[in-house]
Amino acid sequence: MVDTYLDATKRYMDIYQDLIGKYPYKKFAIVENFFQTGYGLPSFTLLGSEVVKLPFIVDISLGHEVLHNWWGNSVFVDDSRGNWCEGLTTYMADYYYKEIKGDAVATAYRNEICRKYTHYVTTQNDFPLKMFLGRSDKATQAIGYGKTAMVFHMLRKMLGDEVFYQALRDFYKNMLWQRANWEDIEKVFEKVSGLELAWFFDQWVNKKGAPVIELGETTVNKEGNVWVVKAEILQKTNEPYRLHLPVSLQLDDGIFHTTAEIKNPSDRISLQVKSRPENIAIDPYNEVFRRLHADEIPPTIDLVMGDSKIIIYPANCEDSMKAEYKKLAHILANELDSIKADTEITEAEIAQTSLFILGGVEENKISKLVQKNLPVELSLTKDAFGADAVLYGDKKDAFLVTIKHPFHKEKGIALFAGFSPEAVNKTGYKIHHYGKYSYLVFSDGNNRVKEIVSIGDSPLQRTLQ
Repeated sequence: MVDTYLDATKRYMDIYQDLIGKYPYKKFAIVENFFQTGYGLPSFTLLGSEVVKLPFIVDISLGHEVLHNWWGNSVFVDDSRGNWCEGLTTYMADYYYKEIKGDAVATAYRNEICRKYTHYVTTQNDFPLKMFLGRSDKATQAIGYGKTAMVFHMLRKMLGDEVFYQALRDFYKNMLWQRANWEDIEKVFEKVSGLELAWFFDQWVNKKGAPVIELGETTVNKEGNVWVVKAEILQKTNEPYRLHLPVSLQLDDGIFHTTAEIKNPSDRISLQVKSRPENIAIDPYNEVFRRLHADEIPPTIDLVMGDSKIIIYPANCEDSMKAEYKKLAHILANELDSIKADTEITEAEIAQTSLFILGGVEENKISKLVQKNLPVELSLTKDAFGADAVLYGDKKDAFLVTIKHPFHKEKGIALFAGFSPEAVNKTGYKIHHYGKYSYLVFSDGNNRVKEIVSIGDSPLQRTLQ
């Protein structure tokens, strides 16, 4: 394990010295801690004795902590004007490693950022990036880490890699051993790009929220030897954003990509192509930070956990199972949730609320609502949970499955059950760590299956006729 960590550390050092500049310290140490931490400190990282054994630490978290020696531990954060470094570190570490793996993996990560914001951030708990100091819950993480990472991504897409990384190198050189804020970042990007960027930083850093985009009327016509596609793009926020919005046309002989600048509640774009267009897609690869539509979001644990919900435990199962389920209900609940027995919940509550059901088919009578609405690749009986033609029903097994609420598509239903009290005890408290997934299977407390179910077409995609 020592060699693995040393080799990985050297690899990360090489990456960031190339991207940003010379490593600012004379050494870097990985220090094992009896507390289960993951901290990046000047010239060392403090990792818990169990944390260092986790397989993803070397591949993602270690690089994140190494990078903090540039962002946060040598260019310091001016806390009075917002913490920019967690989002920038997330973008240049967590996201960067996904990008190396390919476009599809990077797109999925950007989509996950937008999903988490959509699930956990409301008008009541939202705030501008200039107010972010550190994460304290899922909402602050979605804003301070996720939204900030996407702000840097949009800046990079707008300016190009050469300008983006040169600006970061200059920022590092100019602000080394000093406290930096968003205004310093804005100034260096303006200087390197030669562009006025106050509008960009004002809407993304000084104001809270995210754009909500809809695809309005679309037409396609043949005009001479070209096809002309016209589309209306709507923004459903009180104050529209200025966006560089990717647009793709599926043609009968390929794909046409372009970027449309929009800045009004309603903008009309016109595109000319030589081949017949069959489909239009707005932001198909999640390049823009935005609040997602319900139809763009698969059923996931985050969909349920991010909403106020009713957690339902079984009233009439065996005592040892009921005790484990009730204990788990209190672990899962937040201040907006209520906990009820399956004999107490009303039909109106079931129809209007996100639900977290604890107990299987013969334990919790509300579980049949999930059983009847599972996707075709999943099955549920009193003896087993089936995923992709594999059945899981051993006493050491536990599973979790989510569906879209059949009566309310913006809400979700999760069902968790174990085939023994021990399986529930070893698994339930881990649910929080798997928020992006639609269904899970555990055996003896260890994860065996984690998948996201596919969704249909986005409302930002349309067949052209």
